[in-house]
Amino acid sequence: MKRAMTILTAFGFMIQMAMSQTTYAVSDISGLERLNWLCSDYQLPVKGFVVESWFSVADRNFTDEKLEKLLGVSFDSAQSVLPDGSSCAAKRSCENGKCYVELQLITCNVETALEYEKRWQSFAKRYHLCQPVGATILVEFPGMMSENAMHELADELLYSLGVRAAEFCELEHGCHAVADTAQMGEGLQIGGQSVNVNLAFRQQDHKTMLYLGTPVIYQQY
Repeated sequence: MKRAMTILTAFGFMIQMAMSQTTYAVSDISGLERLNWLCSDYQLPVKGFVVESWFSVADRNFTDEKLEKLLGVSFDSAQSVLPDGSSCAAKRSCENGKCYVELQLITCNVETALEYEKRWQSFAKRYHLCQPVGATILVEFPGMMSENAMHELADELLYSLGVRAAEFCELEHGCHAVADTAQMGEGLQIGGQSVNVNLAFRQQDHKTMLYLGTPVIYQQY
């Protein structure tokens, strides 16, 4: 069942008007940075950040050492711990002359998340890889939010991102929405629709999790 985004509430409109009317230049900031500003504007209780990507390149062009240097990862173990406590997983496999790489960073440090998002996105652009890097912010609310509260907050956040219309899909324990906005960077084509921002709520263990992702939430929730 789908639900069209409601018109911004009067309260939300007052919040929006009170917020800084900054003009966001997409070329100047990353999608993760824009979403992090949004979380700061609304004082959302951010729990952590996930940055992910996967791609394939011609095997003959890359050694493990070169890939590790360019991506800032290690293929020696399935998962490594960075000096700030962040977890970085990197997997590489080769088949039919192609090198397949899967990357995932989990961190509580926004600076680390932004650094790896920029590094991996620069690699993708340098070698003309079409798969954009995905970034997700995890927000944890104590207690179970009502369905109306989840939808109202989603509407507020999407409106602040410049989204004027979106469709929601109800989930068993929450809701999910995708949209496109000029405030974010290049997105993906999904079912003929351009998507560069993804929002989802999930409730479990008497808590409500909010996932804010760009261009989409790659991880499961």
